[in-house]
Amino acid sequence: MLKRRGLLMEKITDGGLLSSNFRLTSVAINSDFSDGILIIIDDAQEIVNSLRNKVSNLDPVVEQYYLESLRACQEGLYISSVISLGAASERAVGCLKEAIVKYDSTHSNLEKKWVSDSVKYILDNIKAFNTALGSQLRDDLKEQLELIERIYRLNRNEAGHPRAISMSITRCEQENYLNSFRRYAITIFKAVEMLDPASITEAE
Repeated sequence: MLKRRGLLMEKITDGGLLSSNFRLTSVAINSDFSDGILIIIDDAQEIVNSLRNKVSNLDPVVEQYYLESLRACQEGLYISSVISLGAASERAVGCLKEAIVKYDSTHSNLEKKWVSDSVKYILDNIKAFNTALGSQLRDDLKEQLELIERIYRLNRNEAGHPRAISMSITRCEQENYLNSFRRYAITIFKAVEMLDPASITEAE
């Protein structure tokens, strides 16, 4: 499985391949396996279940889009996987918007903003939530909104509205994005929980 996912490669010697001698590929070297569930489980539903076990207030729409993205990737439908993952990301940011408004009604105009504008607004005002989030969670959220959300949104837009005949994305690239989404979702819904503790009860 690790070889198929482009994470391990057999070393080549003068005598040919040594089946017991492997090295990490560049994909593996550049991956963060701190939460490596995707490299040990092949079943999409089990991957989603493992995320739900970590995130007690996981939004059901985010969960469904993530599941569909995993299934599409495993079937080799990478464009569909990209679009579903982008939709999951957009919904997750929407949940964060709702939690911010509940936490502090002075941000009520946030509800009317599109997701891309919402992310900029959140980043511009994120210091205001330091008391509720704590500096570490705030910094994690800031980093992931700046980097990961932008990737998901741009990929989704490119896949849904291609400027060329086809969009090029590899299995390894999409699996890395799917793996990153776990950390992204855990961070966002932890922030939602801190801003709106009632979200846990509502999600159950």
